[in-house]
Amino acid sequence: MGTPTPPTISPALSEICSGSPLTLSAAGCTGGTIEWSNGMTGSSITVTPTANTNYTAICKLGTCSSPASNTASVTVSEFADRKSTRLNSS
Repeated sequence: MGTPTPPTISPALSEICSGSPLTLSAAGCTGGTIEWSNGMTGSSITVTPTANTNYTAICKLGTCSSPASNTASVTVSEFADRKSTRLNSS
């Protein structure tokens, strides 16, 4: 059994409003378990970051681990929150 192939994360770049959920998916870990850099496991995770965050994943197959995947960069936009707050407070 060789080293597993690193998974591929999508979407690789995302911009969300603060407090909004985003689903990240990882593919390419046949027969193994995907472990994310935030400690979650599974082929898809839903995250709700409040600050800009980067995510990676590895494929674990038995006692072997793949190199890290591509990085998924999530940019959190505070602008949308300030705009909606301003509209709600008038």
